[in-house]
Amino acid sequence: MKRIIAVFVVTVILLCCLASCGLFVKEAERAEERNFIIDGEKYIGTSIGYTEQGRRIAKADSFDIMEIPEDKDHNFLVVRSFLDDWTIVRESYVIPTEGGVSVAYLGRERVADGVKWNMVQSILNQDFQGEFTIAAEVQNKHENEFTTNVMNAVKSIKVGYEDCPVGTDWIGSFGNINGKLVFIKN
Repeated sequence: MKRIIAVFVVTVILLCCLASCGLFVKEAERAEERNFIIDGEKYIGTSIGYTEQGRRIAKADSFDIMEIPEDKDHNFLVVRSFLDDWTIVRESYVIPTEGGVSVAYLGRERVADGVKWNMVQSILNQDFQGEFTIAAEVQNKHENEFTTNVMNAVKSIKVGYEDCPVGTDWIGSFGNINGKLVFIKN
């Protein structure tokens, strides 16, 4: 009996290891331009910006389809090829456009707390309080220097509402300019 249990446990562990290594990858079907069909569900390309990539869960031609670690329901996936990556969303998923903010991305950085999170909350509340500067205030003081720095440092701010695990709504841009966190209104 102990031997049967040991064999069972070893088998389960091996299957889990193989699954996490991506051995059991589904085949995806390429639909139109940036769209795919995975397990009978259509996913459509979207330009929501950067999201973190997890393990590979599907493959189509030369494209790897990666999960987003924070999205357990796989409503969003990342398509990666040699030259490019983009996000696809399940066609049946309705992206929330208002409500409580669940996630914020500043460029490629996922933000959940701290000074940058406070900046995002302040922007959404329209109270503009906290440890950041608004671009118009800086522009009047050092216009040429500011313009040059903004062109090199600006990153988009995208937020996701309610149960949305990725940033889907662009609320403006920010930069770290001369050591200051600067918000550039959209």
